Parts: sequence; structure tokens; C-alpha cells
Amino acid sequence: MKFTKKEVYELVKQIPEGHFFTYSIISKKLGSPRGQQGVAKCLKRHDCDLNTSDNTIIVSDNVYCHRVINSDFSLGGYSFDELGDKSEAKRKRLEEEGIRFEKRGGK
Repeated sequence: MKFTKKEVYELVKQIPEGHFFTYSIISKKLGSPRGQQGVAKCLKRHDCDLNTSDNTIIVSDNVYCHRVINSDFSLGGYSFDELGDKSEAKRKRLEEEGIRFEKRGGK
């Protein structure tokens, strides 16, 4: 089953602050269990922005793209590749919302 950008955005809008979904969870909820890449492409095209002065994410239309991560709990990509460390901006925003990250491998 195919899904639309609008369906992805509507589902992502429902993710509460301090929580996250994976691309896989979203694709399954939309009836497309193997549609993770499609979800990622939809979110990459969304109109979020990055404030380069402090590397913070500016959310557009209440679509909280930063609340969607990879199934292995890595942060995954973000649309700001060319602007710097997009995963750091994503991590910062999630931490501000109460998500805590543990260090692995003694780092």
C-alpha cells in the first residue's frame, strides 16, 4: 500500500513531545511495512529549517521531523546535510524535549 506525504506529516504531528517513532513504525502504521525509505523521503522534503547561528531546528507546520529516528535508535539523516552536523541539531532538539541519550563504548 502506498501512502502520501500528507499522511506521513499527519502521523508525525501526533508524536508527543519527549517521544519518538522510528521510520519503520510510521510506515507500518500507514499500512506499508517496508516503506521506511518512503517515510524518510517525505520527511526530507518537509519544510523544516535550521537556525545556523545556534544549530537549532525550526519546526514548520507542527511536523516534528526530528522525532523520527532509525530502527536501530541511531538518529539517522536530516535535511540539513549541506549546512553542518544535522544529527547534532536533531540530538539537541530531542534532549530539549526530555529524550536522554546514553554513551556507548566508553566514549
